[in-house]
Amino acid sequence: MKKLLSIIGAGALITTSATSVVACGVKKYTDIFLVSDVGKINDKSFNESAYNGSNKFIKEQLNIEDMVISHLTPQNTSEIERNYDSARKNGAKALVLPGFAHQEHINHASEVMADSGEGSVVFLDGDNKGNKNVIGIQFKSEMSGFYSGVASILYKVSVSDKPAEVKLSAFGGLHNATGVTNFISGFMASIDFMNSLKKESPDVLTSLIKVLNKDKSESDFIGASRVATQMNAPASDKDQNWFSGSFEVGGGTTTAEKLISENADVIFPVAGPQTEDTLAAIKKSNRKDSIHIVGVDTDQVQLYKNYSDYFITSATKKLEESTQSALVNSKVYADKVTKEQKDEFIGKDKSGNKIEGSWDGQNVWFDGDFSSGGSNKISDQNYKDLIAILSPAGLALSVYYQENISTKVGAKEILNTEAIKSMGEIAAKELKSNNS
Repeated sequence: MKKLLSIIGAGALITTSATSVVACGVKKYTDIFLVSDVGKINDKSFNESAYNGSNKFIKEQLNIEDMVISHLTPQNTSEIERNYDSARKNGAKALVLPGFAHQEHINHASEVMADSGEGSVVFLDGDNKGNKNVIGIQFKSEMSGFYSGVASILYKVSVSDKPAEVKLSAFGGLHNATGVTNFISGFMASIDFMNSLKKESPDVLTSLIKVLNKDKSESDFIGASRVATQMNAPASDKDQNWFSGSFEVGGGTTTAEKLISENADVIFPVAGPQTEDTLAAIKKSNRKDSIHIVGVDTDQVQLYKNYSDYFITSATKKLEESTQSALVNSKVYADKVTKEQKDEFIGKDKSGNKIEGSWDGQNVWFDGDFSSGGSNKISDQNYKDLIAILSPAGLALSVYYQENISTKVGAKEILNTEAIKSMGEIAAKELKSNNS
């Protein structure tokens, strides 16, 4: 009982069954444990999204209405593996691990859950490293960046009182090929995409512009561009024109201030809490009424409500959906979920082929997305109309990225200006062919 108390937290615990306990009046389903990405559950980001997706699974697929999954919240990375051990000792049949803090510990998670001869691991935003009981969930973030970049340009055109030239900028905390820099590549490709439409397909461009403002057309868009210090690819993985150097609060202020001084119209910080640094820098600047922001990973306007007027959209990952989907298709729940239910949750490999059978031992890829509604400048109806038009372009861009860029390691190669230009032009060509 002391061991269990240390896991669930404060409050009396009453054992109710092999799969549940009661803590502070709330029953915990102990077959599934979420181990957080070093931090609290209600973070409006990875942890909370994975937690919500797991609870949707036990409610919608297992018909458990009166419980929530169990969770552990390590305060630093040195506690992560001990949390895996504790979860397994207290009945976990599935571990849900959100965020790339778990990447270097994933082999241990696999070993812990394999000791009993059963047990699945759902790893969000990382590679399963060949472990047969680990489902690696990965996201085509280049699509998310692309969609949010296009939406940003269209929004700025829609509200401008004169023909608009829109200047985009972005920065990461640290270079990470699959969690940071791929977002930025797609975002920058939106510039080349829109400029290509302006030159080659003005009618298609007009149809996009009218989604946000029916009174405007391609003549209201002069073009899109980058800030001066981002005209070329990063010189290295630590280039300060592209990366702030950390994911710490306060670490993004200098970079944000520089982008503001370079007359960026939209800033896309891919640096966790440095979204707030950027918002604060904008609010203090003499351009606070003309600059907007794009959030990252989740719908960040919900996290920064005091700055809600600055958000056009967020470049998002399908965290809730992918968590629920992975549990539905996990080996440990194979006999508890019907075929009809599984057919509702499709997974694809990196090449876009449907994954058959259990997802354990697979890396499963989800398409990129962007947020809408609430306090976002992009409404839910805007989103529906834009995604209907842009999906073929986003998919074509992603295919090019996955085949030609995703194997690159360095920021210099991933953010190569010619490669990004090719992404944008291929997306524009695909959209033109779909509208011809």
